[in-house]
Amino acid sequence: MINSTFEDFAKSFFKQSSRYSNEFSEEFIVGLGEDSVLIRANLNDQIGLLTKNSLIPAPNRSPSFTLEIWRTSEHIELPDLSWARDYLGTDCVIPIELTHPYRLAFDKSQGFIYVFNTKTKHGAIWVASDDQISLNSFITPFRVMFSWMAEEFDAEIVHASGLEHNGRGAIINGPSGSGKSTLALLSALNGMSMVADDVVLYDKGQMYAVYNYAKVDPRTSPLDISAYETFQLEQTPIAKKILHLENFGPRFVKKTPVAALIFPIFAHINHFERINPKIAINLLAPNSLRELMGGTPTNFKRLLKIVRDIPAFRVAVSTNNLKNFDSVSRIFEEVL
Repeated sequence: MINSTFEDFAKSFFKQSSRYSNEFSEEFIVGLGEDSVLIRANLNDQIGLLTKNSLIPAPNRSPSFTLEIWRTSEHIELPDLSWARDYLGTDCVIPIELTHPYRLAFDKSQGFIYVFNTKTKHGAIWVASDDQISLNSFITPFRVMFSWMAEEFDAEIVHASGLEHNGRGAIINGPSGSGKSTLALLSALNGMSMVADDVVLYDKGQMYAVYNYAKVDPRTSPLDISAYETFQLEQTPIAKKILHLENFGPRFVKKTPVAALIFPIFAHINHFERINPKIAINLLAPNSLRELMGGTPTNFKRLLKIVRDIPAFRVAVSTNNLKNFDSVSRIFEEVL
């Protein structure tokens, strides 16, 4: 049975969220796999506008989910959090066994509070002050909440780039700095199609785009994207360039069946080899679950099914982009 403290907080949280939405927010619908989400956000607020622009519009769908994004205003305050002292100090997802039918998480590093009602499929996110937020996180915002929603139809949010070639897709997974984004963008610049830079939704053998931005670090990227329009969220020399994937036109593919998993590692040689599911899950799970604040055993089980169903490859990439692209091309040849 749910602890009354969690239930009282969740109900008060949704009440305050709805008050904020009714006064300040506008509505728009975005895609989440074959489903969709009605989002209510303040589009006069930078965070609300960034959220809308980073997601895939789906205006003609009938959404199963609702998400409200809200902030404290003069007369709309957070409910009492004195009960949560043990949870506020670290990034923490409270076990659903304690909160069911609600899901509740505190994201200290970004200053977010997530609450989701699994019965009504209604989510709400409270956003703290701007000085706590990394704007680059709004290239792929709120993936914890979208993961909770995806779980309602047994799908998985995966920390990965996504490619499509000749009607089949490849999920490219790795930690920050492993080269997954560079490898995906390199392949797209050489004629393949892009699905995602950093996050995909995996559902029943299909990979879906969730976000429509890619980011490129001008200090370290070996890629020339000067032919494409980009922007920066922060006007500093080290700010990453943001590329809208719609720049690729019909080569921005929002759904494709998955034929391969690719795990890049930077090396001084170029090489790829098939790996077994045991090795693949040891690579995929930590990289993906880390972005879901640790995830749950159910997340792990879905990832395990992915590596059992899809051929996986370890790819050594180097500074030679022609050879890096050749490795990706040869993997597609092997699985198609």
